[in-house]
Amino acid sequence: MSANTCLQQLFRILELEALRGRVALKMNSRASRLLIAVSTLVLAVSAGRLTPVQACSCVTACKSESDCIKESFKYAAAVFVGTPVEVDVQPREFKLGNRTVRSVNYHIRFAVKESFKGMAASYAVSDNGSGGGDCSYGKMDKGRDYLIYAESISGVAVEIHACSRTQPLDAGVGTRPSADSDWSDDMKKSMLAGQKALRKELVLLRKLRKRTSAAMR
Repeated sequence: MSANTCLQQLFRILELEALRGRVALKMNSRASRLLIAVSTLVLAVSAGRLTPVQACSCVTACKSESDCIKESFKYAAAVFVGTPVEVDVQPREFKLGNRTVRSVNYHIRFAVKESFKGMAASYAVSDNGSGGGDCSYGKMDKGRDYLIYAESISGVAVEIHACSRTQPLDAGVGTRPSADSDWSDDMKKSMLAGQKALRKELVLLRKLRKRTSAAMR
């Protein structure tokens, strides 16, 4: 395969991926925050063959953890605690040349337990993608509480990015390792530190919600 033909196929694949929303680049101009989410296809040329490889890279830069939370809150379309009540695994496939690539989409319906910003409804839905190299969040567990930072919102439909601060809450709030667990001391300390950080994040989000509400009056 010639280099010219290789480049033509590369551009065509990237064009198709862009149309599917699988190539994403988001950057804030503020020096205190940098979020780059890149999902693309890298073509490795070996023995005349093209091998598609997905890659997702997330980079954040903040002066402190509280600054990261404030910036994420500011630029998120919606921030809320949600519990998946329905998880529908939807098979998907698309063509890459003469190849068929199979994947899945996790369609999630959430019960909204607490809203900090942008979510007025009692439920939300999200197409989470496969959670692979396309920078989608992917699988969520039914019945598990999540702190969700949505990149966009339309009605009750939200978009959740793998590079956001979205994370499960059950391991961080109201849970302590038992005395007879076989965890190492370092593992216990790490878990307790994570719990403390999540509690502080929720406290800060409630303060930010209050400030935002007061500013809108």
